[in-house]
Amino acid sequence: MGRRRIIPLLLAIGGVALAATPDGVREGVRALSHKAENGDAAAMYQLARLHDMGYDSIPVDTARSTALYRRSALLGYGPARNYLGFRYFRGEGVTQDVDSALYWLNLAAEEGDPGAANNLGYLYASGEYLERDYAKAREWFGKAAAAGLHTAEAQLADLYREGLGGEADTTAAIVLYNKAVEGGLRDARLKLVSLLRDAALKGDARAMAMLGEAYAKGDGVPYNHELATQYYLRAALKGDPSAALVIAELLDIFPDALTSDSMTAIIDEYAPEGISKSDLHSSAYWYEAAGGRR
Repeated sequence: MGRRRIIPLLLAIGGVALAATPDGVREGVRALSHKAENGDAAAMYQLARLHDMGYDSIPVDTARSTALYRRSALLGYGPARNYLGFRYFRGEGVTQDVDSALYWLNLAAEEGDPGAANNLGYLYASGEYLERDYAKAREWFGKAAAAGLHTAEAQLADLYREGLGGEADTTAAIVLYNKAVEGGLRDARLKLVSLLRDAALKGDARAMAMLGEAYAKGDGVPYNHELATQYYLRAALKGDPSAALVIAELLDIFPDALTSDSMTAIIDEYAPEGISKSDLHSSAYWYEAAGGRR
């Protein structure tokens, strides 16, 4: 396999905008090398990444990249400490050494590197190299998630969903899965939909409304107007104001939208006592239930 061209990476380092040409990239490499030679820990880390991938006259050199990661790590650069720990776990460029891996990961995580915190969370959750400890996994995933690391958000949500390392918290899990979804994690979307289904079956109105939205948009599930309306209606009947607004607007457009057998069955099951069926087919009733929003 040929060496990878990593122009976007090179143009992002050093804080200098360079032309996306071979000469411009070489200029960036020279500037990066100069910074590294003069003790810039971040430059050492970026140069190590170059040696990992190779570029033009820079050969793939795992031994050289490991040495640069170590120098950068000794200077206190968190990402280098995290990646050096990863290398010790993998035995990549170094002799595999779990103790050394944990040493560097802990240093990086304690000083706030989110990648290292996420890695420690994974190690405590998996029990592969450390004794499994879900409470510690929650702690480290929490720190990484607070820094905006989307993989940590999804993994922390898993623990909240299952009640591992502490009490189960469906609401917290939903919030975290949503953040991970916004960050582009497709697996988080699938887990969120699964969690919403479970919560909806237990009568959670907000989960019902969110499932209605998912089916209405085809987001994580196939588009299905009928199912979307059913979930919105259940949520609205259980008091969710956002779902009530959807039902109100639907009835404004389609006054007979709730007359099918499936909608009638849901109304019969969930309708509050003392509310007439005619009210439940009126958009005015649902606008009021939504808090007067129209």
